Amino acid sequence: MPDALKASDVTVILTQEDFDRSPDRRIRTLPTIKFGDAADTYPALGIPMPAIQKFGMTFTIDRVAIEQPADGYVYHFDRANHKIRIFQGNNDGLADGPLVELGAVAVPVTTLYLDVLGR
Repeated sequence: MPDALKASDVTVILTQEDFDRSPDRRIRTLPTIKFGDAADTYPALGIPMPAIQKFGMTFTIDRVAIEQPADGYVYHFDRANHKIRIFQGNNDGLADGPLVELGAVAVPVTTLYLDVLGR
C-alpha cells in the first residue's frame, strides 16, 4: 500500500557550481529536487523537505523561488513548516477562484529547480 511522501523520499541535487556566496555572508544555491513515484501520496499540508544543510545552508532558509514546471500544478515553499505544497485549480466548474491544495493522491515523478537564499 502506498505511503505518504516524507523527507527521505526527496532527493536534493546540489553541486559546487550551484553555490553563490555573497559578500554580505548570505548564501544562494540552485538545487534541483526530485520526489514522487506515482505511488506514494501527497501528505496533508505538504511534502516535508530534507534538512536545510542539504540545500547548502547552515542556519536558515530565508527565501525559496521555484521554477514552475508546465504540469498544471503550482508549487509553493512553506518556509514556516519547511515543506513543498502543491496546488491545483479548483474543480467547481468556475473559471476563477482560489487554487486548492492537492488531496491525498499519488504524486507523479516530479523535478523542481529551486533558487534558495539563506545563511
